[in-house]
Amino acid sequence: MKDSTQHKFHPVGRCIYCGATGVNLTNEHIIAEGLGGVALLPKATCDTCKDITSKIETVCLRGPLGNIRLGAEVKRKKKNKPRQLINYKIFVQNPDGSEREVDLSKLSKDELPTYFYYPLPVNPPAILTGLPVDEQIEMRSRHFHKDTQARLLALGHKGYIEAAYDERPYLSMLGKIALGFVVAQYGLDAFIPLVQDLALGREEEPLRYIGRCYEGEEGYSDAMHEYMFELIDEHFIAVRLRLFGTYGLPTYKIVVGIFKNPDLFDDQG
Repeated sequence: MKDSTQHKFHPVGRCIYCGATGVNLTNEHIIAEGLGGVALLPKATCDTCKDITSKIETVCLRGPLGNIRLGAEVKRKKKNKPRQLINYKIFVQNPDGSEREVDLSKLSKDELPTYFYYPLPVNPPAILTGLPVDEQIEMRSRHFHKDTQARLLALGHKGYIEAAYDERPYLSMLGKIALGFVVAQYGLDAFIPLVQDLALGREEEPLRYIGRCYEGEEGYSDAMHEYMFELIDEHFIAVRLRLFGTYGLPTYKIVVGIFKNPDLFDDQG
């Protein structure tokens, strides 16, 4: 797996999402800056598509990945913006048996039980199996600190967490990242993209192209974010993508497109 520390690639010259040319094109962070991303794809997105993908990323940064960003102390653009934990609730039991919600805003950094969430498909991408799209997806959680359970117990008896997420923005963000890395490595003309609608949040069946990577890395990684390319059946170009591998998050397989020339993959992959 490659880490994502390469900073800048060659300019694309058209929008990688809608194909627009002759319009204002701006630089695209393949992985959002808010996730610690540094890989930059110049002149790669039009203003309209940039607005869409930025809103999708914001949902993810303030939702499922909010707490891991805080725990990992990922740098933020707006230093004066308060760090709000809005992606889950904690409930504890009162002495009389009733429940109460803990006011997380009143907890210090050392008191807060820090959890983060991520969706994990049960199966590989449906486009590879030839089977109907299976919408089975699990919402997994991890705690950030070793003493998280002790912190939870300190808040009250029988503490538990509660969260509800729409996994689609997260899957769209994964599609956007995978598309960006393939374009950066091979160029937009080397393949027929399949995930542009996914990256823009318009794909009705995201699990057709995104799935669980059973060949993926397990445990903890030295690199925060990792990826590698895969040519499947000399036909599909896919990316194995792992965000926050330093905290044990899983590897996803994203089928990005149809590769036009397998020999090109052999030379550059």
